[in-house]
Amino acid sequence: MKLFFRFILYIFFSCSLIAQVNNKKIEELIQQGEFTKAKIAIDEELTKNEFLPDLERLELSFEKERLDRIRADFNKSEQDIIRFVKQYIPNVSTDDLKKWEDEKSLESMVIDGKKYYFRNSDRNLFRINKTCKAIKDKIDNIKPEPPPEIIPKIIAEYKKTGKRFLSPIRYRVDYAVTLEPDVIPHNEIVRCWLPFPKEIKDKQENIKILNISPERYIIADNNQPQRSIYFEQMVEEGKSTTFSLSYEYTCYAEYNDIDTAKVQPYNKNSEEYIKYTAEREPHLLFTDELKKISDKIVGNEKNPFLIAKKIFEWVDDYAPWASAREYSTIRSLPMYCYENHHGDCGIQTMTFMTLARMNGIPTRWQSGWEPKTMHDWCYMYIEPYGWVPVDQSAGLQNSTDEKIKWFYLGNVHNERLIINDDYSVPHFPLKIHHRSETIDFQTAELEWRGGNIFNNKWNYNFKMSKIN
Repeated sequence: MKLFFRFILYIFFSCSLIAQVNNKKIEELIQQGEFTKAKIAIDEELTKNEFLPDLERLELSFEKERLDRIRADFNKSEQDIIRFVKQYIPNVSTDDLKKWEDEKSLESMVIDGKKYYFRNSDRNLFRINKTCKAIKDKIDNIKPEPPPEIIPKIIAEYKKTGKRFLSPIRYRVDYAVTLEPDVIPHNEIVRCWLPFPKEIKDKQENIKILNISPERYIIADNNQPQRSIYFEQMVEEGKSTTFSLSYEYTCYAEYNDIDTAKVQPYNKNSEEYIKYTAEREPHLLFTDELKKISDKIVGNEKNPFLIAKKIFEWVDDYAPWASAREYSTIRSLPMYCYENHHGDCGIQTMTFMTLARMNGIPTRWQSGWEPKTMHDWCYMYIEPYGWVPVDQSAGLQNSTDEKIKWFYLGNVHNERLIINDDYSVPHFPLKIHHRSETIDFQTAELEWRGGNIFNNKWNYNFKMSKIN
């Protein structure tokens, strides 16, 4: 019974766990890229050390899986990279690759004595490196993107009506997750959690289920930070196993005409302020490196909204969007962003959140979907406006109109599906095994009594369409 309660506490407090290995020998092997030797050492520790604390045993068990996930992400050779880059830089050399690696434009890792490149590092090179990006943009005739047409429409409607929440759109979502045949033994039960939208007044309302399969399910309470709908289904031999649902909901844009002169000081003694400006392991940590960067970004500025503008602009320039590794393989998203000069929407968002909190600006996570892609963003608290949205990944818009240029700092469009109001929190019902995605929850989580079913064993199909 004692072990059971320890396990429950482990699940509750470590959904975002990136195992911090306490065994010095194992940690050194991992740092050296000796993955095979590290896994052997982990197995020995798990088998022979009968006095190993329960939580450390679970952490080591996950570390083995984490190493496998890294291997899957780093699967390209030097020749693979050169073959792609030659399309745009015909005379590319190995010296060029070395230079880009040193500049953190090209992501690689030595595993068991052999260098591998991140699966999307070739394409990311032309997103991260400004010189390479300019070459590719010229060849492919890519022009700077104009702001989305919806932005000036939202601003115009705000000026006309004065409403903060406006331009409602009704959407239909059709979503299905299919487990491949024979991944687990037949007649075993698959447990499945699918993301389910939160009902949020004035932002996302009137959720209506249309179709659902299997017909027996449990929907998490609306207050659940990472809301889900839960199913169980028996696997049949040679057959795939599908979980699906369709629903409608209404989404609103939000516009906050923030006047810097009207921004007020915070009540720094409130519980909410203390909670949302605090550090939170392992990602929201005020490291020495980030503190130095923060000092350079912010300088002597005291106005919270102007500080937020400085941070937003810095992340937009310093860390361009690029395809990301599995989050579960990254020890700290903001430090990854700082060290590698890039990130996807979640990494960019977590970096903004950390730097904002470091400067006394409350921030909290939010994520879900846009019509064609998963997406992460956040909210920050600005007095007296309250919680306002920040879409760091959308960034500064290509416009001379300041309202349009800075739209995504404090405002949001109406093409969004909100699933998560937090990150790395336990699912309901409780997921027993390690998660595939340790931070976000936008696709699914599957497991059976034998363990987690990683996301390379199942497929998902998401369709989000306007119905008015």
